[in-house]
Amino acid sequence: VRTWPLVRELLLDDGSGQDVSRKFLVANSTITDGMSILNSSLREPDLKGMTEIHKNARVHIQNIDFQVSEAELCSHISAAGFPELPTVEISYRQDRRSNGHAWAIFRSEEVAKHMVEAGLPELRGRTMQVRMDVVSAVAADVGAEPSGGWVRCRQCRSCCVSLTDALLVEDVRLPRDGTPERVFHKKRGYFCIASESVLVNCDFLPHPDNAVMSFKLKKVLCGACDAELGNVQDSTVMEGAWSETCGSRVAHFKCEMVVLELTDCRTKHLELKRWSILGEAIGGRTMNRLSQVTMRQIIDSLRRSSGKGMRLIECQP
Repeated sequence: VRTWPLVRELLLDDGSGQDVSRKFLVANSTITDGMSILNSSLREPDLKGMTEIHKNARVHIQNIDFQVSEAELCSHISAAGFPELPTVEISYRQDRRSNGHAWAIFRSEEVAKHMVEAGLPELRGRTMQVRMDVVSAVAADVGAEPSGGWVRCRQCRSCCVSLTDALLVEDVRLPRDGTPERVFHKKRGYFCIASESVLVNCDFLPHPDNAVMSFKLKKVLCGACDAELGNVQDSTVMEGAWSETCGSRVAHFKCEMVVLELTDCRTKHLELKRWSILGEAIGGRTMNRLSQVTMRQIIDSLRRSSGKGMRLIECQP
């Protein structure tokens, strides 16, 4: 039996290079009831897992009555006359309450597509929405050799900065100038930052709040469509020593204004509601270089999110 302390940024020495705390949190999931700590393949798809996705076709079913069980849904699909009985997986919360959506997994892609085209009869008075699971479709096309990747403008999809030069960091939100410490409550969060010097296709304007928040130096605008992408800020006043990595002036990208083109997925872009959602999905480390974040790494988080906190969108707006 091997034991490791549950501390951030400590990597397993078994050759996998996985973060210890992330492996524990992923293993202690509602899907496996915490029994997958010895088997990372249950939660983190590898190359073998990707080939399995080619063999199976997943259909996403939404608007399911919260009382419907997996067995009842499977029987309902069978009664609808489809020639193959699928494996059904309902999405559950930690307290085992249903999230109201599920996946039907077929061995035959033809049967899955037929179900999407035909739809399903009402179940317990609800009309269910049926579509092919885009996450699985993208996972099947994930490249074996990650390369490139960009932070892109959400509006026009112009490149803003290479993922190699972009960091996802945990730090403290900064107060207005002169705010007393007893009044300001420190709130930690995740930020996507990059050195001002490595930005591409970007324009800059003086920041209108600089007089009251002196750490905000400039506004960052997309050079192609003028969308506001974020701010250039003084990194020396941040809690982390990010000036040593990115210099004294860093761009902070607004999560709602950019999308990510991950290094191993060029067919879809990743859209997030908050940077903290991505930070938690990849293990909660203090610093993450975005070029090391892959579709394989977040595929399960994408499925659990079901488009609420993170989702895949088309490459063109």
